Amino acid sequence: MNVAFVQTADLGRLEAAVERLLEEAGRHQVRPPPRTPEPYDPMQYGHGEDVPRWGLAGFLALPGWCALRSAPYELLMEGEAPLLARLTEQLGTVGFQYNLYDSTEEFLFEADARGSFEQSGLGGSHNWQRLWRGAEPPMERLEVCFRRVDPGPAARLARERWPDLWVSEIASSGPEEEALRAWLAAVGGETFTRQYPGGLLTRWRAHPAYVVLAMVAGQDASFLSGDVKAEAVRLVFGGEAAEYCDNGFLVETLIPHAPLPLSPAFVLYGDRDPPSRSRRR
Repeated sequence: MNVAFVQTADLGRLEAAVERLLEEAGRHQVRPPPRTPEPYDPMQYGHGEDVPRWGLAGFLALPGWCALRSAPYELLMEGEAPLLARLTEQLGTVGFQYNLYDSTEEFLFEADARGSFEQSGLGGSHNWQRLWRGAEPPMERLEVCFRRVDPGPAARLARERWPDLWVSEIASSGPEEEALRAWLAAVGGETFTRQYPGGLLTRWRAHPAYVVLAMVAGQDASFLSGDVKAEAVRLVFGGEAAEYCDNGFLVETLIPHAPLPLSPAFVLYGDRDPPSRSRRR
């Protein structure tokens, strides 16, 4: 999963700010027709300026927040002056992008109203150097934690509006089992047993708001998997539009240039300016 959220209720203002960023990046807007993506399409797997066409889509998420989806996936947090940090500075707000790689490796990028940013998580052994801009990630930043964004108000709102939401996973065993059970008792979670083809398994479940609250600096959420954290972020910050906050949305809409299945929303495509046009700027 690769999804960004910006703390604003003004979708039109967000769209205008994204348009400015595209122009500043030397991209001109296009309205491309539907297409069949390549097997290893650059809009899905490429990075930054190497990608001829960028795609960005925004829509209302949890009240007070908008989701911002990008193709390529890591577009908003790449480079020395990441687009997401420039965007939050223009809007005078905060935002973040949460990425989950292969169900295990996580990465969190946060930006504030000053254009400063924080990051945590390794993001996978194959690309950590690029995500950390060639630096060695500090040991205290290897676990994903919110530092610039306070998830408390969003978590409380999600808990009030959707009290029956929950995330579930097979209960951990070993050193993390005690921490998990203590956390479940504190947040009103529960365990239950289900029959699977391989036998009986014990699962736990809790409201996703409590998972998000556990992802704050100073707390130990090591007993929670990346899959559970990703699902919690999607459900809490995605709100009524949570179903459009997974990567299936990008594969089915932005990358093949298909219509968005929700409204209100915006979609913008920016092509790299040809050299002659760039010289005229």
